[in-house]
Amino acid sequence: MRADRLISILLLLKKRGKVTTKELAQELEVTQRTIHRDMEALISAGIPIFSERGKGGGWSIMDNWQNRLSWLKNEEVQSLFIPSSNNLLADLGFNEISEKAREKLYSSVPYQHKEEAIKLWERVYIDTSTWKDRTEHQAFITDIKRALFNEKKLKIIYEKYNGKSDERIIEPLGLVSKGDKWYLVALKKGEYRNYRVSRIKSVIMLDEEFTYPSYFNLQSYWKKSKKEFVNNLPRYIVQVKVLSSIIPRLKFTGKFVEVIEVGNNDIDQWLPVTLSFHSEEEAVEYIFGFGNKMKVANPVHLKDTLIIMAKDVIDMYKE
Repeated sequence: MRADRLISILLLLKKRGKVTTKELAQELEVTQRTIHRDMEALISAGIPIFSERGKGGGWSIMDNWQNRLSWLKNEEVQSLFIPSSNNLLADLGFNEISEKAREKLYSSVPYQHKEEAIKLWERVYIDTSTWKDRTEHQAFITDIKRALFNEKKLKIIYEKYNGKSDERIIEPLGLVSKGDKWYLVALKKGEYRNYRVSRIKSVIMLDEEFTYPSYFNLQSYWKKSKKEFVNNLPRYIVQVKVLSSIIPRLKFTGKFVEVIEVGNNDIDQWLPVTLSFHSEEEAVEYIFGFGNKMKVANPVHLKDTLIIMAKDVIDMYKE
């Protein structure tokens, strides 16, 4: 998406001659800080862009510069044509715009790169959705994006894991797509918070502005936040024995269990396997689902828990 924006900036400069940072930010629906970063990237790439300060100033591009992409290598041109997720672009309201921008971009690609670029465009498809239709509600992304780009505070109603909701005043810093889910990174009373967009029940953009932290980098923050989240997840280790017939099923485990080790057959044809869960409850439910094809070795007390669960199921069906 940044490639589309950079091309749009070049086209606007060529068309209008001189454009201010504020005008570009409003036109492309990004912050002025983002425009400054984009200009630095274009200048670093050798594009003859210069700025004039003061009244009547703005960004300009040399009149004799041709906006053909001859300064890019073949691999760099191809990277601009890597397809984006249609679902995510649609969420952001950029689906049709992105398609048109890419068509304009293709018209500027040097002849020797056109064939490889169009092959990549036509023969690679990015699908970030799940196999089933999406059930996540993303109704407020447009409102969040508007506040984000205008650096306005948001008043939101947010649903917590326990189903209860509360009101919060936040300073939006960025939207992150992970899989088919959206997350809003924001400051709340000076502390970073990650909010799942589908659990935001109400959004009101306030008139009050905030100063976007100059030191904040969304990509770096998210990578660090994700790593900390994974490292802090609880680990509940269980040693089991399984019949060899279910080993293929174990390799397609869910997101709450990890197969750490598979041992060799013992004398009675059972395979020792070490599993990792987030909690004891998840371990019990997972093992119970395999019936008589999986049995607990350690911790021993899980055997009693499984026996109680099995008796409860039998009693339920006797009623």
